[in-house]
Amino acid sequence: MREEGESTEDRVDQLLLTALGVLSIVLLLAVLLMLLEPYDTIMYVHYLWRREWIATVMAVLAALACLRVWSRPKSDRTTRIQRYRRGLDCLLLLNVAALPLLLFCPPIETGHTAPRPGAQVCRQYPLRKGHSAGTAGAQVNYLLYLPKEYTESRKWPLIVFLHGGGAIGNNLLFVRAEGLPNQIERGTQFPFIIVSPQASPRGWSSQGGWNPKLLVELIDHLSSTLSVDRDRIYLTGISMGGYGTWDVASQYPDRFAAIVPLCGGGQIWLAKPLAAVPIWAFHGAKDNRVPLWMSQQMVAAVTKCGGHAKLTVYPNGGHSIDDVTYRNPQLYEWLLTQRRSRPQQQRPAVPRKHTGE
Repeated sequence: MREEGESTEDRVDQLLLTALGVLSIVLLLAVLLMLLEPYDTIMYVHYLWRREWIATVMAVLAALACLRVWSRPKSDRTTRIQRYRRGLDCLLLLNVAALPLLLFCPPIETGHTAPRPGAQVCRQYPLRKGHSAGTAGAQVNYLLYLPKEYTESRKWPLIVFLHGGGAIGNNLLFVRAEGLPNQIERGTQFPFIIVSPQASPRGWSSQGGWNPKLLVELIDHLSSTLSVDRDRIYLTGISMGGYGTWDVASQYPDRFAAIVPLCGGGQIWLAKPLAAVPIWAFHGAKDNRVPLWMSQQMVAAVTKCGGHAKLTVYPNGGHSIDDVTYRNPQLYEWLLTQRRSRPQQQRPAVPRKHTGE
């Protein structure tokens, strides 16, 4: 009878440890990738861990396994180790050690950090009371980068970067893993002020996932608190941010000197306002998330309206083209040559002096 009872308990142990072992392998691979390439692979880790219930299941499994393993007499534990392989015990211990690393390790600070030249810091923009996007929280989180040579004595161009859908949330760590913020984290220095807001799950609802009004409000805030050249404000983004770039610029074309949408798309009937905005779009020919024709139709629509839009297609590129695009020095050389075209204002007529003729 005892032998049968032990067999049943051992089967339960084996089931728990097998499930724990599979999840542990996934966890440990994710941690290993983070250690090897913290900014290139963090998005994949993000997709695995952004749902809290996954972490909860792992925590419960770890607790149950620990309880059943360490509550047994030593002799039973030895028998079980010999029967169900020592490897599962190693995975158990590694899982218990690694789980707090992801669950309880404090995230990158999202509070107010003083801007400093040559660094990318986390900032918050408090929303006004009664703001239409106020349901998302009391502030908008964003990353702010100042050029290494930044001084208040001169005006600096500003780039606004809009991230993709995978970085939506309240942890700026995921924004750092994409596009321009990722290039900065790798040590690249730019002659631009760069702001990278984070879209929260609520409060940014609009075409392309971004709230154009709130975005322009943030730009105005930065322009009034930093030494920004208002005639050289550029907008760029990837995927959801590419859609947002087309959308925001079509609603506020007079605010931007140029836009650079990556693997995005828009509504062709909104192309006319973009005719006055220089556009350089990028897309991968093998993009299986956002098809190439979405950029092609927007560029064609803007060109038909008399605008200046060009499209660079990567023949072997997929959806992740931000790294190759934002490492291209020609892009920044082109941006620096673009200035906002203001509508000519009619000057008041100056009365002529009467000559008596």
